[in-house]
Amino acid sequence: MFSERGIRRFEKANTETVMSKEFLTVMDASNKLGLPGSTNIYTFITKGAAITAGADPDLLTGYGYNDFPVDDDIQIGSTLLLRYDGPTNTFTRGAVGATKKGTITAGSLGATFAVNAGYNIDKITTNGISKTWSTFRLFFRGQITGPSDISLPNFYPMCSILAYYGGTDRTCGIDVIRKSDGTWWVTFRVINDSTATAYLTIDLFQLPSATQGFTAIVDLKSDGNIYHNSSYSDNSAGVVYNTNGSITNMRNMQVILGGWSFSNPAMIVNEFKIETFDK
Repeated sequence: MFSERGIRRFEKANTETVMSKEFLTVMDASNKLGLPGSTNIYTFITKGAAITAGADPDLLTGYGYNDFPVDDDIQIGSTLLLRYDGPTNTFTRGAVGATKKGTITAGSLGATFAVNAGYNIDKITTNGISKTWSTFRLFFRGQITGPSDISLPNFYPMCSILAYYGGTDRTCGIDVIRKSDGTWWVTFRVINDSTATAYLTIDLFQLPSATQGFTAIVDLKSDGNIYHNSSYSDNSAGVVYNTNGSITNMRNMQVILGGWSFSNPAMIVNEFKIETFDK
């Protein structure tokens, strides 16, 4: 059965050049949701069948159980492990026992973290999820408000995760780096904990200035690749980095938001979250 919403979007897809507004067959939807094997190319998938196959039900609330959702609304469901809301300066998910350091003040644009202020979340366990997750995502939205250390080069950790990669403890996270040429970059770094050296550094995008706000979304894929979909202006530019399968079997052990073990400048954090997308 076609819902009125589905009919309108279907008609729009056939009168304009619009991406991903068509209905999906059972085979196409199953492949999209990471469950290949179906050969049914004759039947559109219904809302009920899509949810059973792993689609996010929150995106399908506008459809009846037997309606046909359009492609855009059929997405893999996520598991939210941790979320920090800056405007209220609260953890709304997954941070039992978070320890605060320094002065952190809620505000309409987000929480202002004073120099070297931050949160230490001792443990958020994802053991077992590594067997089924397809994507482990770090999402950070914020900005540096006043870098105090002008020495070059220097890096300022915004959010860090002590994680386990294939037999080795490594810390990964989203940082802001001021390079020797004076330019500012948002980066994703992986540090080998046993040697304290950078195992991997990826420049995500350059900032026009130190205080420019930005959104960074980094996806760690179960095939070992890293994908980022982020920019300082929120105009997404996706890039895939092949790490030759080295970023796998990830389980989270500890999360640090802001300054804790490192010297951080003042910053504003609007939102920070960690989620997994299961196969």
